[in-house]
Amino acid sequence: MDDKLFDLMTKMYNEMQGMKSDIQGMKSDMERLESKVDTLSNQFIQFENNMTRKVDALFDAREAGIDKETEISTGLQRVESKVDKLELKVLRHNLVQCQ
Repeated sequence: MDDKLFDLMTKMYNEMQGMKSDIQGMKSDMERLESKVDTLSNQFIQFENNMTRKVDALFDAREAGIDKETEISTGLQRVESKVDKLELKVLRHNLVQCQ
């Protein structure tokens, strides 16, 4: 009976050692996963900051484009108005010449 008890205890000890080894392996795996998650988190933060800067730059460029378009439109309206006035002067001049 003592031999059976010793064998059983030896077997239980060996299994516990195996479990201990498995737990240490899992702990090591968890540490690697935590490191990867930290790395991914940092990369995501960098990506997000980069994208925020780019989106802000796009909005700034859009606003500048709108301002320039407004400026050009205003200038075009002034030119059209001057052309209309000149056209009237030419027509009046031609009418005077024809009479």
